[in-house]
Amino acid sequence: MATIPAYPITPDIRLPCESDQAQQIIDQVVRVFNDYPQDRTDGVRVLFPTGWVLTRVSVTEPLVTLRFEAHTQHDLVILQQMVRQASPLLAQIWPAMPG
Repeated sequence: MATIPAYPITPDIRLPCESDQAQQIIDQVVRVFNDYPQDRTDGVRVLFPTGWVLTRVSVTEPLVTLRFEAHTQHDLVILQQMVRQASPLLAQIWPAMPG
């Protein structure tokens, strides 16, 4: 029986912002990564060759939530940096990323 690989995944990254700002962040992510497959069932999940990011507006609090999964820890950091750079608004509210 084959084993299922365990990939690094972040907990929910919860960033305070108003719902209109959260929607702008999602719109920026959609636009910048429009060449990648996207699932817009609940926010937007962008599928990259090395992992994915889910970005969504909270329905209970004024914040945007992000979650990442990647094949390696290095890929996870790269995806986080890519998404942060994709949205100037997100870069303003998300503390500096590890390098």
